[in-house]
Amino acid sequence: MFKLSTRTMRLDKGWMLRRKDQFGSITEEFRNGVDRFIEVAKRDPKFADVTGRIPCPCGKCRNRYWDISFNVEKHLYQHGFMDGYTNWTLHGEERWTNGASVVQDRVEGSTNPYHDMVLNAFHARSNPEVQEVEEDPNP
Repeated sequence: MFKLSTRTMRLDKGWMLRRKDQFGSITEEFRNGVDRFIEVAKRDPKFADVTGRIPCPCGKCRNRYWDISFNVEKHLYQHGFMDGYTNWTLHGEERWTNGASVVQDRVEGSTNPYHDMVLNAFHARSNPEVQEVEEDPNP
C-alpha cells in the first residue's frame, strides 16, 4: 500500500496523482492515501485548532481554509491535492531537508504580510500548545 523510498526514506506519495481510475471513480489507492494523510494530520494537536479543524490542502482550498477532517477528506476526493504539496509540513510532517526540492509550507495565495500576521496570531490563540512571546513595541 505505502512504499518507503530507500533513497529518501519518505513515504511514496505517487498515489496523490492517481485520484481517479479510467472510469472516473476514486481509486482505492487514493482513498487509502487520504486516510493516511488524515491520520498524519490528526496525530499532532499543534497542527489543528481547538475545534479539531485542519488546513484543507485540496486544489480548491489550497491550505487557506480550515475544516474538520471529514470535510477535508471529501474535498480531497472532489478536488485532489493542491499541486506541489507532497511534504505535508502544515499537517505534522517534518520538513524534507536532504536536498530534495523544497515544497512550500505557507498558506497558498497569501502574499500580504498583514494577512499572514493575523492568521498566525489567530492560530497561536486557538492552539494552546503555542506559547506567546511578548515583544517591546517598535520605537
